Amino acid sequence: MQPTFLPWAGYFHLISSADTFVFLENIPLSKQSWQTRNRILLENKKHWLSVPLESRTLSQKICEVKLNSTLNWREKHLSTLKHAYAKKPFGHKVISLISDIYNLPLTHLADLNIALIKAISQELKLDTSFYRASELGIEGQRTDRLITICQHFDSDTYLSPQGAKDYISEDQSFDKSTINLQYQHFEPKNYFQGYQQDYVPYLSVIDLIANVGWEASKEYISSQQTLSNTHSIATSPAPLL
Repeated sequence: MQPTFLPWAGYFHLISSADTFVFLENIPLSKQSWQTRNRILLENKKHWLSVPLESRTLSQKICEVKLNSTLNWREKHLSTLKHAYAKKPFGHKVISLISDIYNLPLTHLADLNIALIKAISQELKLDTSFYRASELGIEGQRTDRLITICQHFDSDTYLSPQGAKDYISEDQSFDKSTINLQYQHFEPKNYFQGYQQDYVPYLSVIDLIANVGWEASKEYISSQQTLSNTHSIATSPAPLL
């Protein structure tokens, strides 16, 4: 899976369902992708948090993309998060976690996103091993690369998000492989966001955590089982929504 910026709950459901989770950060960064932005709830409306980057080429890999070093975007993010969640039951805890990561001397987008994802996963007590594709030395295109990654870890099952279904079916590589292909099934349920009129779905997981806390968030994320009795691996070059 590409290392998304402050992903939604479904991303962490994918993590919780796999033994091994591989960040595909050695592929080109798409324009206006989930790797550089996500949504929170601010004054009962969706609000984008976006990470500014240094100038880059279209072919530049995610792991090569640098964070903007001149704008004070970290301070602005934290100020916005405090405005949105400081009065929520668990808002101060998730804001503190993000602040700790923002204070690290990270210069690249992939490093920032992976640090945030791993820190949140640790607080959620998700028992999954993380790896970066750039460190595996595995080549190949699309589904062939995914199968090779599974073979590298001796995994018998590949767990894919629904967003990758079309191109995986088109390639048909898994039809010729001994790797068991399964698709993630996660249906986000309503949770208490406050007293606004309508529930707003598909926000960053920090909205869930700020409102219900770490323990209840883990239950929300892990309650929908995808796999059982398999050595599973999760990763995909397709963005997840």
